[in-house]
Amino acid sequence: MTANSMTELIVYLSEQKAILESVVSCLECEQEAIIKEDPDKLLVIIKHKTKYINELTLVEEKRNEAYPDMTLSQLDENGNATPELELIGDEMRVLVDDAQRLQRTNRMLTHRSREHAEKMIALLQGENKPTYNADGKRDGNKKANVILDSSV
Repeated sequence: MTANSMTELIVYLSEQKAILESVVSCLECEQEAIIKEDPDKLLVIIKHKTKYINELTLVEEKRNEAYPDMTLSQLDENGNATPELELIGDEMRVLVDDAQRLQRTNRMLTHRSREHAEKMIALLQGENKPTYNADGKRDGNKKANVILDSSV
């Protein structure tokens, strides 16, 4: 691998690293918006995150065109990885791990938030729960106390 091509590869990887940093930042902001239950902020963050992921895909495609089937692992195995490439590779792995961890946490927070909202709606509308009569036998489904009457 020539010095020029090594420099070009470092430029591609540096660009990908910068975009990954932006994705991680978006995921951190997304987590904050989920916790604060701020849907407007969440929509803006999701748009930004989508933009960065699309940019990341484009840079990856360009890198693959210029260096098909070349990975940092292969460069390392072949003894062609420079200390700068190794450093960028390590930093990118940390960023990818951070992004995956944040994405899992955000997914879990979103799931819990949805469950909480569904429970609140069920409470407000009243749930059909089996009741028991004085003999201890099931008395069918009766509507629990309803906070909001949704009948028309």
